Amino acid sequence: MKENKIDVDLMLRTALDIGQNLWIYGADVRRVENAVSRICSSYGVAHIEVFCTASLLQVSVRMPDGTYLQEMRRLKVSGNNMARLEEINDISRRICSKEITLDEAESRIRKVKTIEPYRPLYYYIAAAFGAAAFCIFFGGTWRDSIAAVIAAIPITLFDRHVLLRGDMMARIMLEALTGGIFVLLAVLCGIGENVDLISIGVLMLLTPGMVFGNAIQDFLNSDVLAGLSNLVKAIIVSVMIAIGIGASYILWGRIG
Repeated sequence: MKENKIDVDLMLRTALDIGQNLWIYGADVRRVENAVSRICSSYGVAHIEVFCTASLLQVSVRMPDGTYLQEMRRLKVSGNNMARLEEINDISRRICSKEITLDEAESRIRKVKTIEPYRPLYYYIAAAFGAAAFCIFFGGTWRDSIAAVIAAIPITLFDRHVLLRGDMMARIMLEALTGGIFVLLAVLCGIGENVDLISIGVLMLLTPGMVFGNAIQDFLNSDVLAGLSNLVKAIIVSVMIAIGIGASYILWGRIG
């Protein structure tokens, strides 16, 4: 009986680890709940209830012998990492098909945090091309696209190497401020022509498109609470971007 209790604890802990990491790497609420439910069901759970919002994952299970357990996780950080998300999905499927044990799954989950699918240089190249492409898409010239590339590099550098103790809003605002200053410097040096079009191209790197998309998907799935949380998050991030770029213009005006 004690051994069974330990197995149930391990099963629930592993399921929560999977759900938490799915959320961290960009999955929506419905995907998190579905993965946790499938893992628990594959281990013979008689009844399961899973509740996930943008800040909380809570799971309750009842085993056939009457054992009842409940556990929750506070969800504090989320982002987008498709390589790690794919690996967590693969671990989840292998748990359900019994291809790996729960102990093996825990070991693989820990290793997922070290996965880097691309070399660091590729992130800078992608950001540079993205900013340039958006700049041209919104009507900028080739000179504006070069200025957008110059401004995209420090934003990417800031995003990858500067830590603010998990304060995402402050990070976004400072990244927008940094990007705005480099845009103005590029125009002042004669590299770019249109400050507004260059700024739009650069700030598209910070736009919370996936968060907004997840919010819409949550609403369509009737997960109103999660959808509302993601929508508010997207709005606040957009406001922080506006504050950051606005502050760079004000600062530049006072210096000039």
